[in-house]
Amino acid sequence: MKISIIICDDEDLFREGLHLLIEKNGQYKVLGEADNGQDLLELLSGLSRQGVTADLVLMDVEMPVMKGTDAARRVREISPSTRII
Repeated sequence: MKISIIICDDEDLFREGLHLLIEKNGQYKVLGEADNGQDLLELLSGLSRQGVTADLVLMDVEMPVMKGTDAARRVREISPSTRII
């Protein structure tokens, strides 16, 4: 079973490059990308309604709209089993 990951970073090039590198490995599946904490929470909520849980969120700390530290606290409420790096 592949480890499911969400990437959250406001830098498009970094986020897209990381997505390609992660999926190239073959052991991981990127469920989606978000460019700020608010988008991440919306993505997680949508996945949760579909019965899907991310195993891991790779997240930047400094982002517009909602910082990573604030989003991390909310991720714990939406998806307590999801790990955050």
